[in-house]
Amino acid sequence: MANILYGVNGEGSGHSSRAHEVLKHLQAGGHTVHVVSFDRGRKNLSANFEVTDIFGLRLAYAKNRVRYGRTVLRNLFKVPKAARSMRRLQKLAAQWKIQLVITDFEPLSCLVGHQMRLPVISIDNQHVLVCGEISYPRGYRREAAVARMVTRLMTPRADAHDLAGGHTGGTAPIAGAEILLDRSQLLTIGVISVWVVAVVGFRVNVGLAAFGAATILALARAADESAAVKRMPWGIIIMVSGISVLIGVLEKSGGMELFAALLAKLATPATINGSIAFITGLISTWSSTSGVVLPAFLPTVPSLVSQVGGGDPLAVALSINVGSSLVDVSPLSTLGALCVAAVVDPPESRRLFRQLMIWGLSMSVVGAVLCQLLAGVLARA
Repeated sequence: MANILYGVNGEGSGHSSRAHEVLKHLQAGGHTVHVVSFDRGRKNLSANFEVTDIFGLRLAYAKNRVRYGRTVLRNLFKVPKAARSMRRLQKLAAQWKIQLVITDFEPLSCLVGHQMRLPVISIDNQHVLVCGEISYPRGYRREAAVARMVTRLMTPRADAHDLAGGHTGGTAPIAGAEILLDRSQLLTIGVISVWVVAVVGFRVNVGLAAFGAATILALARAADESAAVKRMPWGIIIMVSGISVLIGVLEKSGGMELFAALLAKLATPATINGSIAFITGLISTWSSTSGVVLPAFLPTVPSLVSQVGGGDPLAVALSINVGSSLVDVSPLSTLGALCVAAVVDPPESRRLFRQLMIWGLSMSVVGAVLCQLLAGVLARA
């Protein structure tokens, strides 16, 4: 029989009501169960079980809806208390010689289980949002995405999920059993490790090495290569590659120098900081900051200041750095494109693309204003 740590979320009575029945079943099977909970969950279970009180995250509600911003603020100042409670729970779990952790949407027990490298089973109905295939109306997709993120954070990386509807999102490992990686996973880890060493240690071309590593994994049948190729974000890859080619042509044909000369005609010594931040921000929305904008514009700072007829070279260089860096999440640049590529749902991917595009363009204006107001002051400090 197993020594089990059972964490129960104390918000409301739903979690404790479900846990009450599961606990009776576990004890009837001869298992030793140590229950931890807080607030209403502790009160509801204390009549029939010995319950250890722990710190609990509290949700903030307004008009019968969870307010995530208020929830974060409410719990932010209680982080030290949560840390103390977790350390205490770790010591108790070691004393109890816990072999298995079961959590009903209670995060501390889940985290303790991971730290002690124990199997963790999640029993709740919230993970239907994560494990199930659910479609949402367009107007509720943002709220659904936030709810899925919160659900994952509450019980991160559980080894199995037993959902209230009877669906099981995995097979629970036997208490005390070692969780092993299969051949394909070990092979993939090995190939990626060799690829990293080759790129970092021997300066092998990162792109060609990546193609070689992918070819080895495909030949070794580490996964279904057809399905993997279909799931690749080809639209994003082609877009970023095309933009990179166009920027390379622009750079080789003297386009960057043309931008600098045009800026010198339009700007004055009083507006040079904001102007250069705005121009470099716009260019950086569709190109690499560190690979294109900074190498192209920073060397032109002395001549640009000379052509304008005045200005602080250090303030201009600072404006180039700030203006180009603030827009890095643009979907036309590498970082933003990776964010868009990570979203599997096509409608959500398109929506994120638009949002990041608006954000990137707006940051070019914000960067220009900040640099116009502060770059000279910071350069003289």
